[in-house]
Amino acid sequence: MRHKSRITLAVDKEALKKAKNLGINLSHTMDLALKGFSFSSTGNDQKALIEAYDSLFKAMSPLLRQFGASFMVANTDLYDPADPDNKAKQERREWYVSAVPVSAEDEAKPGWLDNYYLCEDDEGSRPVTVEQFFKEGITDVFPPNDILSSFVESLAEAAEQNRQHLKEIAMAKRIVAAIKEEVTAQPQTRRAKSTAGHA
Repeated sequence: MRHKSRITLAVDKEALKKAKNLGINLSHTMDLALKGFSFSSTGNDQKALIEAYDSLFKAMSPLLRQFGASFMVANTDLYDPADPDNKAKQERREWYVSAVPVSAEDEAKPGWLDNYYLCEDDEGSRPVTVEQFFKEGITDVFPPNDILSSFVESLAEAAEQNRQHLKEIAMAKRIVAAIKEEVTAQPQTRRAKSTAGHA
């Protein structure tokens, strides 16, 4: 007899609110997505976990690319090995998922549009694979709920930023048109003044 277990997947209220601003009813969307959901896995080791994260990030990459978004998926604090109490934090490493190639070399690779980039910071300074990510001992990966919340929030924030940029571009175009109109009118004004001076 197979035993069923209940799986709970939730996002925080802020993500729900931001998704609503995107025109997405996230609660309804998640209900539809999870209706009839069943799960089976052939493994439960780290290899299976790596493949699962890789698959999740690949599924997210088209929307990240569409909105020009990236979001944090893990962070880890590094401490001085000489400090046994770990009181002196040396640095914090943060890891982001983005769909934007970090170099012309990456962009030249076949299939880059279907890929994602896992980088050590949001500037994409050091891209790695999920496998490398785990090999380096980065075990502080956010839980799936937090990853989903961060993903939704990053889309909403990028969409709002894009909206603001579009508004500013439209305003800039109006100013350019006004400048052009004024510059075009200046020679005619000068000619009119010149004619009036000779009269």
